[in-house]
Amino acid sequence: MPLMQTVIFSIYPVEKRGLAMGMSGLVVGFAPAIGPTLAGRNQNRLFRCDAFRCGRPASLLLPYKKGKVSDGKRELIVS
Repeated sequence: MPLMQTVIFSIYPVEKRGLAMGMSGLVVGFAPAIGPTLAGRNQNRLFRCDAFRCGRPASLLLPYKKGKVSDGKRELIVS
């Protein structure tokens, strides 16, 4: 939680920090309630192995994404 707040404070300008902190607070507040509910619903409707098949394409393609990602001010090097 402190790391998330530090990152938000360093990324957003002063006039948008309140909105960013509010949105992150909503996510942190609702996640413990919504996550188990959706997981239980999906477990009843899907096979157990389907949960692992969903992440497979991303996990296979992610190591090949290399280079630099930039937003104009900062640059992230993916290696």
